[in-house]
Amino acid sequence: MNYKVVFFSIFTFVICITNAFAEPGLKIVEPTDGTVVTPGQSLTIRLEAVDGLQPNEVTLACGHWLTNLFNSLPVSYTITIPTDAAGKTTIIATAYSAQTKQSGLDQINIVVQPQATIQSLVTWRQTPNAIDVDLDWDNNIKNGSKGSAVIEDAIYSDGVRRNIYPPNLTYTSSDPSIVTVDSQGNYQILKVGNASITVSAGNASMVLPLAFHQPEGIRPAQTILPTITMDIEPKPNSAGWWNSDITITLTAQAAAQSKGISSIDYQFPHFSAQPTIVENSQAIIPFSTEGVNIFRYIAYDQEQNSTDQQSTTINLDKTPPAIILILLPVNLKPKCKEDDFPAKYFGQLSYSATDKLSGLKSSNAGLAIPDIHAFKTKLKIDNQTSIIINLKRKVVTIHAPNPQDILNQLKAVVFPIANNQVVHLNVNPARNKIRILPQDNFLAIKGPTLTLRVIATDNADNIGTKDLVYPNVNPAKIADDEDGEDQ
Repeated sequence: MNYKVVFFSIFTFVICITNAFAEPGLKIVEPTDGTVVTPGQSLTIRLEAVDGLQPNEVTLACGHWLTNLFNSLPVSYTITIPTDAAGKTTIIATAYSAQTKQSGLDQINIVVQPQATIQSLVTWRQTPNAIDVDLDWDNNIKNGSKGSAVIEDAIYSDGVRRNIYPPNLTYTSSDPSIVTVDSQGNYQILKVGNASITVSAGNASMVLPLAFHQPEGIRPAQTILPTITMDIEPKPNSAGWWNSDITITLTAQAAAQSKGISSIDYQFPHFSAQPTIVENSQAIIPFSTEGVNIFRYIAYDQEQNSTDQQSTTINLDKTPPAIILILLPVNLKPKCKEDDFPAKYFGQLSYSATDKLSGLKSSNAGLAIPDIHAFKTKLKIDNQTSIIINLKRKVVTIHAPNPQDILNQLKAVVFPIANNQVVHLNVNPARNKIRILPQDNFLAIKGPTLTLRVIATDNADNIGTKDLVYPNVNPAKIADDEDGEDQ
């Protein structure tokens, strides 16, 4: 096998595929990237189309020296490097065809290297050959202690001012305890004192002493601003919410040399575009509007000095959560006819709770149990769970593997029932007992009257309740328990 022929065929195929998917554009074919030129030298720039681009707009830009427009490719254009140029310059060319909506872009860098040498450095600073530092009346540095000592221009041996090239500058401090400087020319002034920074480029250098400037004119009298404090009663809960009307107290204090407080201004911007002005050193503000409210306040003394404007957010929610509680009929024995439906009623307890202001924190549902704290309790460990509340005799009997845990739940007022759980209800008004029989897939409850309750709490600690009294809400007919007397 002739491997050279195979290689050449593959190479030709790759070139063809590459060309087939190449997009039209343009290319700067002359000069090449990195070309070194000198000030005053002529330089020819040639642009050519790539893959058939036929533009009607061509732009050529070379640094900040020139920008030229052409209406076709190829382009050959000769420029003269400016005498004051130095360093790296970018040449950018763009082309656009209005007919085909195709465009192209190419760019290269050239380096302008002066043949003359650097004779002296040139600074742009306000005070020639110095670093200006403003001080306050206490000789503290006023406008910051950091800056840059970078010098970009120099006078060359041919008398022309250009950028420094190559930009190899060095920076040294005469006293690092007063001013420090890094290799990039960034300095930090540590204290007031006699020091300078020396900038060097080749055989040329410049010394930049620190020039500290005292403020001019007469020193103003020292001003002590008033202060203001705020107190709100009652205090919010741990989530930052109030659930009752509040009283805001603002107290302002003037400085000792002041004639006193002129006014306290406060504002609820959601309600009023203008502040309320209280011409006193204290303002007592009752507030009762629900919602997330911004509160702003400021105080002025008689000399019209003011505190900083302060603000806080008042989260007030006095409305308990809204609760929806329903008991939906569920036929667990679909084969039974309506007349044969057992006396026990099956229902699915469903509820939802919402709170539009502070948001819902918790909700739970269950059977509302009478206050059993004064009842006599009988706890019996048994494999089967059975809870009997005898209202007449005030006796609670619990059969369960963990009767104490169930008793603790009963003392919480509501015996928990899960949302959407099916409950097996049976009511006999002639009996003065409530019997709860938790089973595998539903909860069996018996008694004279059963109250199903949902309790919901929002983040402001408002508590809402919703009750359904069974059998008042039972759409089915109720009969005596077929199983006989309760225990």
